Amino acid sequence: MPDKKPDRNQPAKRPAPEQLKKAPKVYTADKIPVIAVDPETNAFLLDDGGLVDVLKITTKDYQYLSEQDKEFDDLLYDRLFRTYPEDLKIVSLYFPVDTSNQISHFRKMRDRTENPLFRNLLNNEIDLFYWIRQERREKEYFLFYFVADRTKHRERQTHIISTLSKGAVPLVRYMDVANKTAVLKLLNNKTGRSA
Repeated sequence: MPDKKPDRNQPAKRPAPEQLKKAPKVYTADKIPVIAVDPETNAFLLDDGGLVDVLKITTKDYQYLSEQDKEFDDLLYDRLFRTYPEDLKIVSLYFPVDTSNQISHFRKMRDRTENPLFRNLLNNEIDLFYWIRQERREKEYFLFYFVADRTKHRERQTHIISTLSKGAVPLVRYMDVANKTAVLKLLNNKTGRSA
């Protein structure tokens, strides 16, 4: 007797909710258990005594790069991943677009002008930049690197920077502690909006 084909008009039977297995929740704070900022290295101190530090990846517009530049950048990252002895993680996060320079420029122009029509246009531009800051996000990339202790931190950081700074434009940049903390906060709370 041939197998009975399911009727396409009937909805598929779903298992009862108690039969479904719940996936365990995994939190970033469990994966990167930061306890403090190390004042000596400006890196995050982990509960096991190790350190994690963050560098900002300089992004490029690959659409307009030559094939040689693309290949060179790929080889630099390939070399880093082959030679770095500990863990490296590349993380992408969305941050608000920084329009503070544009806002301050238009404010200065508005304060200098006496033309009411031009002042109104400048106010509209300032409002637009505030809206952009509030509503638009840009994707930024970060390189997290892990080290066992303070003595290896400077050595590993120098290795990463020297490897990825071979071209005309370095592929990574240092970050201050406030920006590192903002990245870690957003990483631990992806539903929150960063300011």
